[in-house]
Amino acid sequence: MVKPEVNRDSCLGCSGCFTICPANAIEFDGKATIIKERCISCHTCVNYCPVGAIVVEGE
Repeated sequence: MVKPEVNRDSCLGCSGCFTICPANAIEFDGKATIIKERCISCHTCVNYCPVGAIVVEGE
């Protein structure tokens, strides 16, 4: 399964993805970072991000 990645330059820092991630796979330090070992590839964060800062390469 392909894991999403955050384009930190595009991330607005809204923390919405951090809040909705069912696997608690996102750390937030003002910008989002996905912890790949915890990510279950549900892509909830990808669908949530209001600016498209979270992407899945190859899709």
